[in-house]
Amino acid sequence: MVAISIGVPIHNVDSHLRRCLNSIIQQSFQDFEVIMVDDGSTDNSFEICQEYAFKDKRFKLYHQENKGLADARNICLKHMQGEYVVWVEATDSIEVNYLEHLINIQKQSQAEIIISGSKEYQNQKFTQEVSLQPYFSELKDKSYVNTYRYQNLISLLSQWSSFYYNWSKLIKKDLYRGIRYENISSDISTFGKIYLRSASTVVTSETLYNHENMMVPKKNDAELLKIYRDRKQALEELVLFSELMNYGPFEIKNISIQHLNIVYKSILSGLTESGKQKLEDLMTPSHKIRVLEIGETLDYILKNQSSVVRFGDGELFLISGQGIVYQDYHKDLAKRLKEILFIQSSPNLVVCMTDVFMNPDNYNQISQGFWKQLIFWNKNLLNDLGEKTQWFGNSFISRPYMDIVDKTQSQSYFEKLKRIWKNKDVLIVEGKLTRSGIGNDLFEGVKSLKRIIAPSKNAFDKYSELLSLSQKYGKGKLILLMLGPTAKVLAYDLSQLGYQAIDIGHIDSEYEWFKMGATEKVALKNKHTAENNLDTGVVLEDNDVFNKQVIIDISGAD
Repeated sequence: MVAISIGVPIHNVDSHLRRCLNSIIQQSFQDFEVIMVDDGSTDNSFEICQEYAFKDKRFKLYHQENKGLADARNICLKHMQGEYVVWVEATDSIEVNYLEHLINIQKQSQAEIIISGSKEYQNQKFTQEVSLQPYFSELKDKSYVNTYRYQNLISLLSQWSSFYYNWSKLIKKDLYRGIRYENISSDISTFGKIYLRSASTVVTSETLYNHENMMVPKKNDAELLKIYRDRKQALEELVLFSELMNYGPFEIKNISIQHLNIVYKSILSGLTESGKQKLEDLMTPSHKIRVLEIGETLDYILKNQSSVVRFGDGELFLISGQGIVYQDYHKDLAKRLKEILFIQSSPNLVVCMTDVFMNPDNYNQISQGFWKQLIFWNKNLLNDLGEKTQWFGNSFISRPYMDIVDKTQSQSYFEKLKRIWKNKDVLIVEGKLTRSGIGNDLFEGVKSLKRIIAPSKNAFDKYSELLSLSQKYGKGKLILLMLGPTAKVLAYDLSQLGYQAIDIGHIDSEYEWFKMGATEKVALKNKHTAENNLDTGVVLEDNDVFNKQVIIDISGAD
């Protein structure tokens, strides 16, 4: 068995190929074999490969009709006999001590993957050095440092070339067992699985691989849309693998969503108008969910004095098995949320969802991008939902300002909201830092107002107590809930017990921003701010009005 198998897929690269193969022959470390696979070249590439195979028995040549890079790599893997694998692009070259450096690092570290930096060239002219040293400060004093699966995957999805591509690595051949390259984002698809499988990975600061950045012809709509579909499929597989291995599925899914959004933005400018519409169709689930407009939803609630449950990103995360900032994953909570999501809206209870997939132009680009990716990632759930439900209210009834493009409507939305609790006895159940309505006139028209204060985080841990207290102090009152995912279950259970309970979420932050005419989500000094500072640095002021309204505080030391 040789120490290293070098895979060189080849297709129409005769102007670069000799430089590549010569750099391999000249290596200071000579215990290697070279597996060359010609992928149906129509230039002189195959003849050049024959020359090298004839004069050096370590060079082995295979030929296939043009099937693509993934198939060529798979043939390489099939014939490799080495303990370790190194990939060299046929347009690239390696410094004379490249293999020696990698194998020495492997012997010192016993790692299964060794990743190095590279130098980049354009038309054989140096453009930049891609070193890992700036990202791993320990490399200033050490020849290598250990990295970890999560760190590797984040680097992969962040598109660091040193982590993303096959080249500039020494990889234990056994890691490829059962893994094939696919014609769908093959680098990310394959290396995501290999990183999850690797028990030990190290990085080195050396940049001994020379990568030639080839000019890429402008892609048409079909090619760009294929990139999006393929990348999405590869990311779904990566998330599935992380879930099966119980390895950071929340973090991996989150960074995968961000990665797919980067891909979306990168191809958008290259699409025709027709292509852009096809991309939108790709991102939109094929469900038939009907969501009322914000105004329609508020009118329905006013007419029927309905209870309300709103579903947002946090609830979708929890249903899919992930925790969020204000609520750790809880199996019972996730189960209840999914059950409630599939309940038919009625005069007694309106279940609300986002309408971004129906009316994207109503919302700003940040909101569109966020929700489209989240909806797309939960496509199977939403398709199932569309088959089993009739209609939803609009979850933006509690977000009627900041993310909306036409803010001239916001005034009327807030007026309708105020009519819901006007002249009513109101019980608010909220987190310790929420203080909804304090410092503004949001609840100015109520007949009376009392509050139950709950933990700002993991409120579901006190669910039984919250339900009991809400029943005790909410008799004859409208109950308004600002308590994250716990509010959904509480609103539903109270509605079934004959109470009107409305999950109204971040309404206070939205109202504050509306009153100040804010164009971005700015922090509120003395209370919780939606998606702004994660409740860090909040200093609660002593407020007589608030203190008199609180009838019980079960927030503990939170």
